[in-house]
Amino acid sequence: IIQRSLPENHSSLSISYCNFAWIFTSMGEYTIALYYHEKSLNSIKKSLPASHETLERSYTNLDCLYSNTQDYPKALAFLERTLDILSPLLSPGHPHINSILKEMENIKKKRQVPV
Repeated sequence: IIQRSLPENHSSLSISYCNFAWIFTSMGEYTIALYYHEKSLNSIKKSLPASHETLERSYTNLDCLYSNTQDYPKALAFLERTLDILSPLLSPGHPHINSILKEMENIKKKRQVPV
């Protein structure tokens, strides 16, 4: 109903797609979850500039999904995009920046790549 009544770039659709993605992630249905995370991201990209902080949430969601499926190169790529968006907005020592850097280190360790 929502999909038929709203434009495809409406924020409510993006939120709904993200919620579906998390439901499927919790069920271990990662392929379906990826589909909905990508729909959410595409919806956001149609209405916001590429550096908008809202994209950070979608990139973080995709990082989590790829980490769960042990696709560490893709997880790392989405964390790097997250960092690219947040670095100009937050100070270098900001807790959110630090948590992203720590997650990047953890992924590199899982890939057995020196940090």
